[in-house]
Amino acid sequence: MLANCVRLSTLWESNLVAKISNVDFLKAIARPARQSGIDRTHGQVWINSRAQTGGWTGKVYGGQKDVNDETHDNYFCISLVKEVEGRIARQKTNFCALMCVVLDDVGTKVENTPALEPSWKLETSPGNEQWGYILSEPLRSVDEADALFNRLADAGYTDTGAKAPSTRYMRLPIGVNSKEEHLRKNDGEPYPVSLKHWVPDLTYSLQEFEEGLNLNKIQPEVSSQASALSFDVKDNAEKIRQILTGESYHDALLTLAASYIAKGMSVADTVQIIQGMMLVNEDQNDERWKQRFQDIERLVTSAAKKYGQESQLTSFTVVSAKDFMAVSPPTWAVKNVLPQAGMAMIFGKSGAGKSFFTLDLMLAIARGAEWCGLKTKPLRVVYVVAEGVSGFRNRLVAYAQYHGIDMTRVPIQIIPQTPNLCVDDDKALIQAIKAKGSADIVVIDTLAQASAGANENSAEDMGAVLKRCQNIQAALGGLVVLVHHTGKDDARGARGWSGLKAAMDTEIEVSATVNGGMKTMEARVTKQKDGEDGKVFPFRLQQIVLGEDEDGEAITSCVVEFDDRLRKLPEPTGKWQQQVLASVAALQDEYAGTIPLHALLAHMLKAQPQENSAAARDSRKDTAERAVKRVVVMGWLDVEGGAVSLSRNIPQNAVCEKATVSSIPSQTSHNPIGVRSCEDGYEEQSDE
Repeated sequence: MLANCVRLSTLWESNLVAKISNVDFLKAIARPARQSGIDRTHGQVWINSRAQTGGWTGKVYGGQKDVNDETHDNYFCISLVKEVEGRIARQKTNFCALMCVVLDDVGTKVENTPALEPSWKLETSPGNEQWGYILSEPLRSVDEADALFNRLADAGYTDTGAKAPSTRYMRLPIGVNSKEEHLRKNDGEPYPVSLKHWVPDLTYSLQEFEEGLNLNKIQPEVSSQASALSFDVKDNAEKIRQILTGESYHDALLTLAASYIAKGMSVADTVQIIQGMMLVNEDQNDERWKQRFQDIERLVTSAAKKYGQESQLTSFTVVSAKDFMAVSPPTWAVKNVLPQAGMAMIFGKSGAGKSFFTLDLMLAIARGAEWCGLKTKPLRVVYVVAEGVSGFRNRLVAYAQYHGIDMTRVPIQIIPQTPNLCVDDDKALIQAIKAKGSADIVVIDTLAQASAGANENSAEDMGAVLKRCQNIQAALGGLVVLVHHTGKDDARGARGWSGLKAAMDTEIEVSATVNGGMKTMEARVTKQKDGEDGKVFPFRLQQIVLGEDEDGEAITSCVVEFDDRLRKLPEPTGKWQQQVLASVAALQDEYAGTIPLHALLAHMLKAQPQENSAAARDSRKDTAERAVKRVVVMGWLDVEGGAVSLSRNIPQNAVCEKATVSSIPSQTSHNPIGVRSCEDGYEEQSDE
């Protein structure tokens, strides 16, 4: 690759570089990011064109008019920025993706001259250059971007005093340098910036860039053990300032942890001190803050293993109730359905629709679209399709066709291979996902295929598989969703080792029922560690025709259609609740469907004679009234003006339109009330 790069550079090392406009320059740098799916809605170029007396605020790039003044200091931000809570700015909270890496002050301040050929060289002052490297795939994590620049500084490739390196300004090729030192040297005239080298097709993956500069040999925590042991007061004060202002968390926390441990402070004390610093920060609702606060204990323990003594090691941390309560509550991808971080499982029998349901849920989250009337948080999704790849492709086409969307604009990525989590494939999976900019949610569909060879009932085997899933969650800091099967006994939940459920933050069971030839499904939240379980989402599968195959036969797939009318009502239990429905059935015709409450109670009492005539008090009326109230609460009946009637909102799978008028609807063929079934059929769809 490098040989070709040299030929390209020879081609471009000519007077042509002087003709590159700022507009063309920005287009070339942003091109890989745009090709990766970051459009202008989600990531904007930020520029600053300032006169000698201008400020540093800048604005969103709007075209040639914003950067065409050759007498200005013209800058661009090396990262795309996005709107957050209605505001867009060149700040960490607005970081979208790092487009390029730029080494500043090459030739004067930096210790090492890079051996890796840059995409461009820009002379900004006599003997001083900026070397830029365009990333073939933008880096979407602000903490990873900052960590990269800190390693560059540690290696001597750029200056160490740069603040907020991930959102730093760098110069455009057309413009001037009007810093005061250059004005003094040049009789009050600014120094003209000059593009010396321009190879826009020379781009690097993050791995290629790190290997080219030998950054993979540098420890990101602290440049050396000596630097940790030195406990430099000024440096530590700067790290504390970065934490308190939210400018940087990852590297600042690592450096402080290493320093405190090296000075002999215990793990527990170090954790408490750093947590205290974090709690002073006012941005506790910021996702970066939450992730780093949760990671403090692991970070300090890691520092202790490297810089502390074995006698100091402890995994226990004691915090006050006040500090413990101060931690922000969990955030949700879908409110009270799916958390934004942790472990979740969606399980069900073959053919229950669990994969269709999971895909529908994930695509709604990726789009930031409302789901079942609930708001979703737009997140990046990686879906590991461990089985049925061709069918999955059709499902994506069907979803896009049904919802009328352009799937290329949806931030969901697919891994069409099957990892083996019985071995260390979690590491390769993490690396592959990070190479594409990381993910907020990773779906593994199905767990059985991704753990081939494991004994599903073995705590040892499945414990190891679970640990690797947790490794993925810890490395990416988001949510891992496992799609799994039920066993032979539905009542026991997901198939195999019971420890799986215990390890889940959320568990959703998908089931299917067939009644009168109609197949309907529902998803029920069976476990919610930080919320209320029991939520039910009824749905059906709607067939979508995608086209025809070579034999002229229809190519089809299905999409999920949610309908609360499909909700399965709880069955009346006990003789009195069942008698309510039986009496309603008997009185339907006589009262034209609207039955006075007194008539209903009288019919119930007549049908259920007093068993003990010698009792001092007849309590049947109280019992009957309680039964009617309960059946109303269950959704079977409406009450209005002292009369009851069948509920207008009874689900379709509870009421069959072709059942006889005198019958009370039943959800199951064995209901003792004796209701006829509908003759309509429903073609069963499988999710496998």
